[in-house]
Amino acid sequence: MPRPAFPCHRRTPYAVAAALALALAGCGSGTDDAAERAFASAGVGPTTAPTPVGSPSLETAVPATPEAGPSGTAKPSGTAKPSGPAKPSGTAKPAKPSRTPSKPSTAAQWLSRARTAVQAAGSYQVKGDGYVGSTGYSVSLSVGWDRAQGSVTVDGRKTKVVRVGETVYLKPEPEFLPLLDVDEAKAPSLEKKWVSATLGDERLPSVFALLDPSASLRVESARLVGEQAYRGTTTVEIAGSADSPRLLVASEGKPLPQAIAPAGGDEPILVYNYGTKGVTAEAPKGSKVVRLSSLTG
Repeated sequence: MPRPAFPCHRRTPYAVAAALALALAGCGSGTDDAAERAFASAGVGPTTAPTPVGSPSLETAVPATPEAGPSGTAKPSGTAKPSGPAKPSGTAKPAKPSRTPSKPSTAAQWLSRARTAVQAAGSYQVKGDGYVGSTGYSVSLSVGWDRAQGSVTVDGRKTKVVRVGETVYLKPEPEFLPLLDVDEAKAPSLEKKWVSATLGDERLPSVFALLDPSASLRVESARLVGEQAYRGTTTVEIAGSADSPRLLVASEGKPLPQAIAPAGGDEPILVYNYGTKGVTAEAPKGSKVVRLSSLTG
């Protein structure tokens, strides 16, 4: 009978040696030694013990780092990025100019700034007494840029005064009339009347210029005399011709006049209360006003 076909398998050296041993045994040509020799020649078989292979270690060595702590393995730090070039700072802005103006260097500059400061203040008061030549005077006035009111005493003789614009109104006591070149005998007809005159009339005593800020700040041939302390304030003194007033203007802060002497006056008198009191003077009714020019000559 034909031998059954076996499926084809991949033959290993062990299988080849085994088949050869079986063939030799089946043919009666050798003993078991022959089989052993066949296995030995192939390098396999039950007489050849497998060489043991050690298992790989499960521990993985980690390189030590300076940052490694005692309780764990520190992670290596990332590569430091190189810093970029420093950005140039922005262009420095020029310093803002000081808003504090420099001090005036001439009398005219001081007067100009004083005039501006007085206009901004709006009003002030003048109070004090002194001498013009040998004649004593005393004033108590509230003064605004376009009007004023108060009282004036000259050589012991008193009158009420009101200024509105360029006109001055007086309500004099009888003994004051001769100072205006008016006969005192006319006093009865002037009772309850006001006498009017244009500001700057030559018949008015020089102290009447104190009723007008513009006239008080008008100094002809102005010059700087020097600095002096007045009632705790450092001032600069401005003087001029004989028929001009003399001023003490604050040299620190606002350049406001602190004192003023009328033309021909000896010592400046106090100027104060800038902007604290308004002036509400009103002109008298026409029926109660007599013009000075009608009483003289």
